[in-house]
Amino acid sequence: MYQILSSSIEKVARLKDSDLSTKEGVEKLLAELSNHEPFSHMILCHAHSTECEMEDWSFEEINSHLLTNVTSSMLLIQAFWENFEDTAGCITLFTSGQELGQITNEIPYAVSKAAVAKLAVQAFHVLGSMDIRVNAVNPGPTDTGYI
Repeated sequence: MYQILSSSIEKVARLKDSDLSTKEGVEKLLAELSNHEPFSHMILCHAHSTECEMEDWSFEEINSHLLTNVTSSMLLIQAFWENFEDTAGCITLFTSGQELGQITNEIPYAVSKAAVAKLAVQAFHVLGSMDIRVNAVNPGPTDTGYI
């Protein structure tokens, strides 16, 4: 799980891997982010997904999806907003097609990615007046070694 941020098209920085399902992991990533020079673009392409049939749902399983995919994204957007010093910017979030149709063996993932899509809309209403675009991208099946 990771994020990529850049201060310009020419300069891209990849943050260190961090477990975004834990408060400590998110705080570690936020601390690293605060040590970077100001930036105007942030791409949040992290995800947590497991096949999880309804009979296998647990507090921990559901919340690991929500914490990684939603909560950490919200906190990273907040950090972007707090440190934004440019005249224009962009945040790109990654959603998933699983939220668009029936996928009964990945409901926690589908629900969390639907929340990410709605997060993009709501964050734009706050950040748009600062000339910050917020996009949600559904990249489709991607060969990351996961599939």
